[in-house]
Amino acid sequence: MAIEPQAPPEKEQLSPIENEIPAYRAISPMAIGSLVLGLISALSFADTTFLAASVLAVAAGIYAQWKIRKMPDVLTGRGFAQAGIALGLIFGLASVTNSAVTDAVVRRGAAAFSKEYAEVLSSGSLAQALHYKVPAEERKSVTPEEVLKQMTSAKGDPGMIESQTASIRGVQARLKEPGTHLSFADVEATGFDGLSPVAATLLDLHGPATKDHKAEEHVLLEIKAEGRSRPYQWHLKEVHYPYVPKSYKLREAPVDDGHGHGGHGH
Repeated sequence: MAIEPQAPPEKEQLSPIENEIPAYRAISPMAIGSLVLGLISALSFADTTFLAASVLAVAAGIYAQWKIRKMPDVLTGRGFAQAGIALGLIFGLASVTNSAVTDAVVRRGAAAFSKEYAEVLSSGSLAQALHYKVPAEERKSVTPEEVLKQMTSAKGDPGMIESQTASIRGVQARLKEPGTHLSFADVEATGFDGLSPVAATLLDLHGPATKDHKAEEHVLLEIKAEGRSRPYQWHLKEVHYPYVPKSYKLREAPVDDGHGHGGHGH
């Protein structure tokens, strides 16, 4: 008796609706992380420590794209990764450029003020040297003699004004010796006190060696500028003499955002 061959089973047919449904793909967590870090990197304008977020945003975005290309049926989110990379690069590079430009402007202004003040120390009186302790705008409305009188009367104790002006008087006394001259040497450090630039600048004091003085000595100026003025208007905070180069530690204060929170100024 002949046996008829059985037809192969028909393949299960998917309905037209099921054919239209795409396979589910998860959004890459690294892509989301890259985007979040890219947004956080905007804070690098207030505090340069957030530059780390820029670097991480780029690294996470690159890694996320690599994973998505490797597993296209499982992961998605390339747009998030690309946005994170872009934000990290834009904010990071802009912050670095802004910091570099600001530092260059501060250094140039600090150097110009220090050269001017070196001339005052060399040829001016004690009153004229103390006049530069007054903020630039106020200097226009008060004379050097008035500043000296105010400082003397405000302190009360003559010994206190003597100790606070000792460095300035010491430099000026040394400059009265024949063959001695003072010149600007370098900007040792720059920073910010809130929104106001601060700097430490070095002056070289050359003259014949004596029992009390070396042939080459150094003077440090602590100076500060008004934060909202452009170009910066500087005034003197302190004079340190004698001074050992590179021994000064600049003291910075955080920028107040108005809510009691601080961040670095550069």
